[in-house]
Amino acid sequence: MPLLTLHGSSVFNTGWHKLLQVVYIMAVLLWIFTQGEQLATDVFLGYFKLVPWHIFAGIAAALALVIWQVLILRPLSNRLLSGAYDDEVRAIRLDRAELPLALQITENICVGFLEELIYRALIIPIGGVLFAVLLFVIPHLARSPKGQVVVYANAFVCGFALSLLFLWTGSLWVLVVAHALHNIIIEILVKKCMLSF
Repeated sequence: MPLLTLHGSSVFNTGWHKLLQVVYIMAVLLWIFTQGEQLATDVFLGYFKLVPWHIFAGIAAALALVIWQVLILRPLSNRLLSGAYDDEVRAIRLDRAELPLALQITENICVGFLEELIYRALIIPIGGVLFAVLLFVIPHLARSPKGQVVVYANAFVCGFALSLLFLWTGSLWVLVVAHALHNIIIEILVKKCMLSF
């Protein structure tokens, strides 16, 4: 049974969860912009540096996160939570199966940039890694009602790993590469039916 319903259909199967995520992100941005001018200066002058090894670090991080998700999280959660990972994958697949690959890639780059800008570059300097990770997890919980534990675990591990990567490199671009590439690889695997069914 869905956690939230709207006129007889699950909120998770409508565009409402996207609207809730946008409202949440707008509230976080409003809070960030009340924190002062120095933060904006630091973010826009310091975190956009890019050196060649950042691209390779981003690719390596994305592959590590895919390995975590496919080889550790999926078998563990399917065994302990009665197929919760595969149910979550089905929800993502049904939501995104009709999108062309080019649109998925573009959307994932934009989402990766926006989420990393907000949760790593803006929030870590204000509230620290744990606070940034917890704020990162919140909108990801709205994907499916049955896979809440799976989504929480995946968002927490990915958010924590990306936060450590941000502290190590000091670059936003390495995070955008890692985040977007991770999402793209998972969606390609889902679309090609390699993760479930």
